[in-house]
Amino acid sequence: MKHFNTKRTGLMFSALVIGLSSSLNVLQAQPDMPSPGSACEVTVQSVVSFLPAKRKDGSIIPAEFVNTANVVGTPQDSDVAGAINYTSLGFGGEMTVMLSNRLANGVGADFRLVETTYSTSTCQRYPEKAEVFVSQDGCNFVCVGSTCQDGSFDLEGTGFDWIRYVKLHDISPVTHPFQNDMTANGYDLDGIQCLNGAADASLPFNTTFLAGAARTYQNYLPANPTTIPAIRRNPLNATGVPQNNNGTPVTFTSLGFGGEITLVFDYIVFDKVGADLFITETSGSANYPEKAEFYGSACGSEWVLLSTTEDGSVLDQDGWIDLNGALYGLKYLRIIDRSRRSQFPSGSDGYDVDGVTSINGSNCTANGQPTNSARLYQTENNVPDESGVASVFPNPFTNAFTFSYTSGSKAEQLKVTVFNITGQSVYTEQIELQGSQEISKSIDLSMLPSGIYMMELFSSNGKETLKLIKN
Repeated sequence: MKHFNTKRTGLMFSALVIGLSSSLNVLQAQPDMPSPGSACEVTVQSVVSFLPAKRKDGSIIPAEFVNTANVVGTPQDSDVAGAINYTSLGFGGEMTVMLSNRLANGVGADFRLVETTYSTSTCQRYPEKAEVFVSQDGCNFVCVGSTCQDGSFDLEGTGFDWIRYVKLHDISPVTHPFQNDMTANGYDLDGIQCLNGAADASLPFNTTFLAGAARTYQNYLPANPTTIPAIRRNPLNATGVPQNNNGTPVTFTSLGFGGEITLVFDYIVFDKVGADLFITETSGSANYPEKAEFYGSACGSEWVLLSTTEDGSVLDQDGWIDLNGALYGLKYLRIIDRSRRSQFPSGSDGYDVDGVTSINGSNCTANGQPTNSARLYQTENNVPDESGVASVFPNPFTNAFTFSYTSGSKAEQLKVTVFNITGQSVYTEQIELQGSQEISKSIDLSMLPSGIYMMELFSSNGKETLKLIKN
C-alpha cells in the first residue's frame, strides 16, 4: 500500500518551493505489513477522546458509523461490505485510543492501523488518510507519519522505547471525488495490530524529554556568517527556556539577514484556541525592525506558513504564533529572517532568537491524565452571539496594571491566569459576569521580576491571550 504525506490549504508550501533545506530526520509510515496472527496481543483497550467531523457532503455522520466500540479489541481486517466493524472519523476528525498494554519498539514496524475501505478501492481512487501520533502518557505525543488506508509504523526515531496511546487525525482530501461517493466518511478505523510485542511494565517513561520549549535545532544556516561574531552563532542558544535578558550575556542565536534555523520540540504542540507559541527575540533597541517568518511542520515532511498576531505572517521582534487551523500540530518550527538590512546600522545581525515556548497550556491535567475525557458524537456547537472584549493599561507596567473586560451578550465565568515566560502560572482568578457587564480591576504583580508575561482569559466563548511587559 502506498503512503502519502499530509496536504493542507493554500498556505502549504513544500521545502522546494519556499527554498527550505530538506535534511530533517523525517518519520514515514512503513510499507503495509501483513497481520501478525496471534503472536502479539496488544490491542485497543478504550477510546480516550473522539471528535468526529462531517461527511464529504457536509452532513452529520449517522450514529452507526461513530460507535467507538467498533475499534476496541482485535480488528476484523476485512474490506468486504457487511456489518459495520469500524469507527469513522469524518473529514478532519480525530480520535485517541489507549492500548491494552505497553507496545514495544522492536525491529522494523511496531504496529499497524487497520482501515476499512470496501471493494478494495485503491488509495488513488479512495484516499482515506490520517496522520498518526503516539504517546506514553496520553498527554504528550510525537508524530510517526501519515498513511492512506492501512499503514504500519515504526517507533524508531521517536525517542520512545514503548507507547500506550495512539492519536489519529483525519487528513482525507474532501475535494477528491471519492468515486462520486458524497457520503464518504473519511478515515474508518477498524483497530490496531501489534507487530512486535508488549513492553516490560518496568521500563521507565522517557523523562529526559522537555515539554513546553524547543530542545534542539536542525539546519542552522546563518546569512553572512563571517560577519556575525562567533558568540552569536551558537545555535543551542535558541533552544530551551528563553533568558529574556536583552543581550547581556549573549543567550541568543543570530540568523543574519536572510538566515534561518529550525527548532525542534520533543512533543507535538497541538493547535488550540488562541495563540500557541511565544517567540522571544533579543533586540538592543525597540526601534530595530528585526522581522522573521515562521513555518511549522508536524512530522518534518510538509510545511505551513504560520500566522502571527501582527500582520499575518511576519513578526516584528517578540510575539505570538497561532497555528490557527492551518496546522493540526507542530514539532518543527522554521524561523527565516525577513529583516531589511538597509534599515539597520552596520554591525547588525538580523533576527536574534532567544527561544520559543508553548503557551497554549499543558496537554495533561495535574494528575498526569489526559485533559480530554472520552467525548462521543457531537453536533453543531452553540455559541453566544458576542464574545468578550479585554484590554490592559498601562502596558508596559511597573508594579500593577488595570485589566478591563466587557462580557458578551450572555452570562459567563471568566478565568484570568498570568503566566511567566516558562509557562508557570503566577496569578489566577475566576470572575462571574452577567451578560454585557463591564469590569475594571487592578492586578498587582510588584512581587515579580521584570520581563514578559502572558495573560490568558478563558471563558465559554474561547481563549484569548494578551502580552504583558513588566519594566
